[in-house]
Amino acid sequence: MRVRSKGTDDWTVEGPVGRISEIHGQLRPLVGGLPMRLQKTSNSNPHSGNWLPSALANEINLSSADVVNMHW
Repeated sequence: MRVRSKGTDDWTVEGPVGRISEIHGQLRPLVGGLPMRLQKTSNSNPHSGNWLPSALANEINLSSADVVNMHW
């Protein structure tokens, strides 16, 4: 399983490789969420503006995965 932020030592879970990737993974949601704070809505559902580019699509396309299940 590939995750953006790894919180376990389970060997079957792959997270960011390297300290810079770990920091990027932690800061990305915080920085990306800043513009969302300006949005005024009565809709209580979570929103994701996807303001910051990600290489995740390329990583998925280059992988040998048979199934991709994404959660926001």
